[in-house]
Amino acid sequence: YEEGTWTPELRFGGATPSGIVQTSSLGYYTKVGNLVTVQVKIILSSKGAQTGNAEIYGLPFSAGANGDAGAYPSYFNNLNLTASQVPIGKSSGGAMELRYSINGVANRMTNGHIEDTTDIRMFSSYYV
Repeated sequence: YEEGTWTPELRFGGATPSGIVQTSSLGYYTKVGNLVTVQVKIILSSKGAQTGNAEIYGLPFSAGANGDAGAYPSYFNNLNLTASQVPIGKSSGGAMELRYSINGVANRMTNGHIEDTTDIRMFSSYYV
């Protein structure tokens, strides 16, 4: 059993952040055996100018190589999505992919879906 904190970092296209300003960046985790549960809170004041898929890096442990990573419930505020697009995601390797579901298909969120004032709060469990 292990508990701790970590620093979640929003990135676009996997690149090192440039111009992204996170006014709040909190992460907590609990690890029991090979199951890790993480909690994330990121509040932006600027999303910067980078492009690409939106992901959160800095997980305290990488998700298992066998692909059995967890999906997570989430709360997002100030996103550029239509009413029929529901934010979802999954942990994959060392990052949490931000996705949205529409018509049963999970699509990747990009910088175009994130606003300068986006508020992200997530909870996930995954295997290492």
